[in-house]
Amino acid sequence: MRVPPPGLLRLDREALLTDVRERISEWLPAYADAERDPTDPAWLLLEQAAWLVELLSEQLDRYPFSVVRHLVHLMGGHLRPAQPAVGVVVAEVAQPGVLSQPPNLPDLCRLFTPQTETSESIEFVPVEESVPLCKGSVRSMAAIRGGELFEISRSAETASPLEMWRGRAGRSRIFEREQIDYVVMTNNTDGLVSSLEGVIERLAERRIGWLKVVFEKNSAEQVTITAEIDLGGAFRRVAAGGVWGGGDLPGDWGTLDESTWRPPVAISDHAMLPRQLRGARPHPRLTEGEILIPNVPQDFRTDDLLVGEAAPLPETVVETIWQTLANMDGDLMPLRPTVSRRFRPDLEGGSEDPSWIRGALESGMWFDIARGADKTITEVHVDHDGAEQTSVRLALVVDRDDPRYAPSISVYGCRSGGRVDGEPLARGGEAIVWRLPAPPARRRGGLVQVIALDLTVPGSIESLLVVTDADPLAVMLNAMMVTNMPAVRDGRVVVVERNVPEAVSLLFEDLVSPTVIDQLLEQPIPRSAASRLRRLRLAHFEVTDQDDLTSWEGVGFDPAAGEMVLNAPDALGQLRQFRPSDNIQLSWYRRTDGEHGLVDAGAIDLVEQPADIVPALVAVRNPLGTFFGAARESPEAAIDRMFAPKSGVPVLPADFEREVRQALGSRGHGWMVRCWTYAERTLVSTAWWPVPESFGAEDPETRSARRSAEHAGPQTILVVLGSRDGPLSSEDLVWARRVVSRRMRVLARRLPTIRDAIVTRFHPLTLRTTTDSLPEGLVLPCFDPGLMRGELIDLRGRTHAPPRATLLLNAAVVAIDRFEQDA
Repeated sequence: MRVPPPGLLRLDREALLTDVRERISEWLPAYADAERDPTDPAWLLLEQAAWLVELLSEQLDRYPFSVVRHLVHLMGGHLRPAQPAVGVVVAEVAQPGVLSQPPNLPDLCRLFTPQTETSESIEFVPVEESVPLCKGSVRSMAAIRGGELFEISRSAETASPLEMWRGRAGRSRIFEREQIDYVVMTNNTDGLVSSLEGVIERLAERRIGWLKVVFEKNSAEQVTITAEIDLGGAFRRVAAGGVWGGGDLPGDWGTLDESTWRPPVAISDHAMLPRQLRGARPHPRLTEGEILIPNVPQDFRTDDLLVGEAAPLPETVVETIWQTLANMDGDLMPLRPTVSRRFRPDLEGGSEDPSWIRGALESGMWFDIARGADKTITEVHVDHDGAEQTSVRLALVVDRDDPRYAPSISVYGCRSGGRVDGEPLARGGEAIVWRLPAPPARRRGGLVQVIALDLTVPGSIESLLVVTDADPLAVMLNAMMVTNMPAVRDGRVVVVERNVPEAVSLLFEDLVSPTVIDQLLEQPIPRSAASRLRRLRLAHFEVTDQDDLTSWEGVGFDPAAGEMVLNAPDALGQLRQFRPSDNIQLSWYRRTDGEHGLVDAGAIDLVEQPADIVPALVAVRNPLGTFFGAARESPEAAIDRMFAPKSGVPVLPADFEREVRQALGSRGHGWMVRCWTYAERTLVSTAWWPVPESFGAEDPETRSARRSAEHAGPQTILVVLGSRDGPLSSEDLVWARRVVSRRMRVLARRLPTIRDAIVTRFHPLTLRTTTDSLPEGLVLPCFDPGLMRGELIDLRGRTHAPPRATLLLNAAVVAIDRFEQDA
């Protein structure tokens, strides 16, 4: 490690012993008030160790600094390298296709931020091996809330048709005066027209004022009957001109045959109406089938009085309307009309209006998605450009950065003529390719999550409906994950001259190695995005008479110094042997700008790409800022990280237990956690549950943990965890192993005394014993079976006498079943 010469390294033994006393007091509160015994053998050992540390640290000051540097390297010390930034861009293409990156070639597509007076240009490259890019646009966004449709405007800050950020949501008016057309084919249209005239007269007598029915003779064999929900028609009988003279206004509010349904309405929020009326429901009158609205102002238009829900007529109501008409005249009873819906022409098909509504109703898709939780529907147009099918990349931006969050996502296809498929083209769980947290562009605090989906869309489908319960902040087309790790084209040839480790200085510092990727993935990056970052090729070297060298495998490497060491093992201990006279061509490798890669939304907008590459990128833009970038660690910070006296650095088993509980968080609340160090596992007698002698064969999980612990060295800690009330599920155990492993990697950053952990399941036991056989002062849970008398029983009913060992590693007594011994 390239560190400056340190100050005095002498450590005072009295300060060390004071620190030990404080730690023991935290672990054993009774020790704090107990009398100190200077003849205690354990304390004598601690005093001896503190004296040795003081003596050796004083001697260390007398060594040359080069020896200190080598000692630091032997202890695993190193500067933390610069960490690249990761983000998302949206790409506009001139020709659709799949943007691919050959594994052994440097980046074909390069993205840049403009150079300014205060900053150099920052280069970004795509992370994924292949990304489908197509032509299209995000047309509209709507939401279903409580069964009603709300139209969401496009945010004024939306800079591209390839993305749509949600603006204000307003109740849709597309269902106002919805019309249902019943088209009837008959060879007696004159007779049908006569019958319909009588039906309309009888319908007026029924006082169903909200239903307006008209008919039109289309041809000698076709008649269209149109039913319309006309809320103002309920007041036509008392306000024939559509204007009320003032006072309490009654309305005709009858029902259809064999139905109690009436239009769900509220009084409008009109400025002329009294405040207490606005938004209220009409009052029912004593007379069946009538409503009353009190204190309506003079000269008020009745058509402006009521407002219906922003929802289509239910299918059952459409059928009941025809049934009611047919019941009024027997000539209509045998007819089977063709039914279609119409909306107000001035509201349908606008650029921001959901023009897919009719097709969704006809296919039944609307009623499927309107049930249950609230949904957001986004329409995305796809330009196939004559292809039989098109690969599409979509991305949703949701206000949840929890990687375990699994929103419901379904994608439906819209065909020519507005037809919508009743079955989804894909569901989110099948189509999601990666998730990535990112800083929000339009507000402060917290993170958002970008969820990317890949779809294959047949050429017959003109647009997609993305239906989700995630309430997305935005939907984007052609979203790519990018990172600040551009390839450096070197081209030099290095000739190996010796078999000993030999350093080669590269063209840049802050290079990217597997260690840098591991450091980056310590951040809260979901596994789907992490797997793509791990697959990104980091380097390519051509070696004579050997396989090419990729991603620094088997080569010693210092990413902070930009130095490669041949014939030296890499971070994992692997060694690539090079012989004298071997030629190594340094084809390319990756570097990073570290924290300078943290750029704001909209900063990445330049493209460099070969002219013959398909798809051809026209423009790019990052709708969100990039994240995770960090500068190289300074030497002073490295010394402070490894050697400064800090509270909270785990030393005792209780310290590691505290670290594990913090890492488990709320999901592990109430779990039993016990950590066993190498000394505890090897210097005292131990036992495992279930005891194999009792059951003929050892439990497979216990056998695996026992063998791992036997072969593990001083740098591995044994972690036993689980609930006291029941067995830990396999899912929770896998999750806990991942969490503990991640925490151990974080702890190893400072000083790698503990590098790994063996995590196994805790077994809660019941001690079945007599009332007088329990030693006084035994506190549960107890891991020491030496003082127990009786029988141990686990949750599966397995029993065994307490093993004759000092420590029971993976089990403990959590309850006592006392019984009276027979005389």
